[in-house]
Amino acid sequence: MQIKVGIINKFLLTLEFFPLLFWLFFALGTAVTGSTTSYFILITLAIVSMVSILTIMVKMVFNKNIDKMYIYYAHLGVPVTFIGFISLLLNDDLNNYSTTPPISMLSAGIVVFIPYLHIMFLYFLNTPPSKKKSPFFKNLRRKFLPTLSLQSEIKDVVYLNFLVDIEAINYNLPKGVSLINIQGKTLFTILTYQHGHFRPQLFRGFKAPFLSPLQSNWRFYVDGYEGKKVESTILFVQNFLSSQIITTLSLIMSDAMNTRYTKPFRHEKLNNSYHTTLTQASTTLLHAQVSPASEHNIPSELLDFFGSEAALLEYLCHQDYAYNYTNDKKLCQSNISLDYDITKLQALHVDSFASEWIQQHLGSVTPFAFLMPEVTLKTVAEDIL
Repeated sequence: MQIKVGIINKFLLTLEFFPLLFWLFFALGTAVTGSTTSYFILITLAIVSMVSILTIMVKMVFNKNIDKMYIYYAHLGVPVTFIGFISLLLNDDLNNYSTTPPISMLSAGIVVFIPYLHIMFLYFLNTPPSKKKSPFFKNLRRKFLPTLSLQSEIKDVVYLNFLVDIEAINYNLPKGVSLINIQGKTLFTILTYQHGHFRPQLFRGFKAPFLSPLQSNWRFYVDGYEGKKVESTILFVQNFLSSQIITTLSLIMSDAMNTRYTKPFRHEKLNNSYHTTLTQASTTLLHAQVSPASEHNIPSELLDFFGSEAALLEYLCHQDYAYNYTNDKKLCQSNISLDYDITKLQALHVDSFASEWIQQHLGSVTPFAFLMPEVTLKTVAEDIL
């Protein structure tokens, strides 16, 4: 896999290389003089980890492909550091500054750990989404780590809504999921918005350090799973973020969304109109311009089905659950909470719209649009169904 590394990171990797190389030779020497078998095993693991990290550094600096084997061996630096620290505590040698075991083993682990964090960050940042979640670590996270509850005060939420023929959909739905059926048609929506300090709920009053990226999520509306009726549920199809860091963290820490980083990503208000553009490579994922309208341009089939304009708009805005089909082909259910004022919803006129993805997967369809000025989003929990 090709890892793209900028000149600044190449410089930092080069600086990290030499002290790590020095400590590798030191670790080789102490491995020979180690007094116990357990110490020899631990220092050997540290050496394997250091050799792997040095190899990755060289390959990153010279833009070479990286074998997964080195990534897995590099992970050894983490338990070595942890076990070394525990060894110090148990042996009450924390204040004994010597180079005898287990001091040297711990030192080797720490020296490994600093560049390890750097190169793992670069690796995950530049790895395609389909390869970011190794099954082993993903299953460990699912089993032992609690779901991180998140919160964001999002704004300028533009809804682009489509009534599409079910038979025209060129998308593989997860097994057991059925969509709302409106006389042979179903609903699809693209939401694009600006986050407001996307953060863990633990820091709900401490906003300043947290980023506020743009996000666009594309969804169907679900009315059944494995033959049972479900309500207030959507199925994520696409999710895009304007921040590489948050994209990477979301893929590592959660199954709720298969998020993708895209650039350029534009969503802004200009001259009383909202302009949205998402591009990836040479593909126009989405281009839309909308402006205020005096009334909603809703298809008559939807008004007949829902009985009123208010009921339809509430259906489109209110969700308690979100499904996502994960990369290892499991269905994740997220519990979400949305706090909004439906009376502030504003009708929009679609001035222009283009999407190669929509054309390819849903056919030739025309959206109707509206704006939700503010929504407080909270993610509560997630489970694998």
